[in-house]
Amino acid sequence: MISLSVSDLKPALAGLSKVVSGKSSLEPLRCVRVDATPERVSIMGTDLEMYARVELPEASCDVAESFLLPLDRLQAVARRFHGRTVLNIEPGKISCDLGTGRVSENIEAPKVEEFPEEPEFEINTVALPESFSRRFTEAMGCSSTDATRFILNGVQLDVSDPSGHYMVATDGRHLFSANSFALPISDSVRQMVVMPLRVADVAPAEEPTDKQEVSAGPATEPTTAPEEQEATPAPPEPQPERKTMTETIGHRTNGAATMPYLNGAPRSTTPGIPAADKPAIEAAIEKLDGFKTVFRETLVGMTELTTLLRQAVRDQKAGEKEIHTVRQTLRSLQSVRI
Repeated sequence: MISLSVSDLKPALAGLSKVVSGKSSLEPLRCVRVDATPERVSIMGTDLEMYARVELPEASCDVAESFLLPLDRLQAVARRFHGRTVLNIEPGKISCDLGTGRVSENIEAPKVEEFPEEPEFEINTVALPESFSRRFTEAMGCSSTDATRFILNGVQLDVSDPSGHYMVATDGRHLFSANSFALPISDSVRQMVVMPLRVADVAPAEEPTDKQEVSAGPATEPTTAPEEQEATPAPPEPQPERKTMTETIGHRTNGAATMPYLNGAPRSTTPGIPAADKPAIEAAIEKLDGFKTVFRETLVGMTELTTLLRQAVRDQKAGEKEIHTVRQTLRSLQSVRI
């Protein structure tokens, strides 16, 4: 019989649940294997591709034994009791002493012989410190989750350079590269590169010229500063009128007048600073504000259109009802005999 506390069992089950699948068609794969000796107690789970074994140093055992237990039943028992509760686990049974009485539960599980054999590795393993798991987690954040690009779903560990080993991951748009370790890992050397790849091309805003003007329609007046209006001479020849989507839908959004647009972006209202000389982030924010305005107006238009369609459906139903009433009246009149 194995004795261990619920507080020691919960972290082990949480880690094994990442490997053991409760939806597997094979019952042994929905279980964990408990291996116990007086010197060592461990729990192992697998999905036939990955194997995970968790050591329980605080657990005690009086005899050597191996058996299977369903992972979901172990998790249910661990959630039921307090962390300081001591569980007694044995083949086909879990029990605990609550002080006021003893609680036990019988559990059916496959035979231990049906569980897949743990693979043996002939190479020597290297113990890695905690910093390795942190770097690996950062690298996985830049790896791909696309099932069709399986080669990019993991992290490459390059140990060809003895001065520093590299960890590389990418999803085709972001690249992670770190050499902050050498096996055995040392934090004395650190170099990490995270860079974007395939950045979308952004067309630069066209610089306004003296021959360009803003046409905001008859109901909208330009919002540019007086200095810009006086400095801009009249165009030598008439230009075709340009209207943005905002001007086509209307010049007001939620009661506020909209700003005339130039080359698809709001014209700068700051005296002495042309729109083309603004930082890219400010230009992007202004474009985003313009998109938000158009989106709000589109939602208002869709709401009005929905209201009209519903009214049309009601009118149609009312018309059909009137026609039905007229037909019934005609039928009643036809049945009258003089």
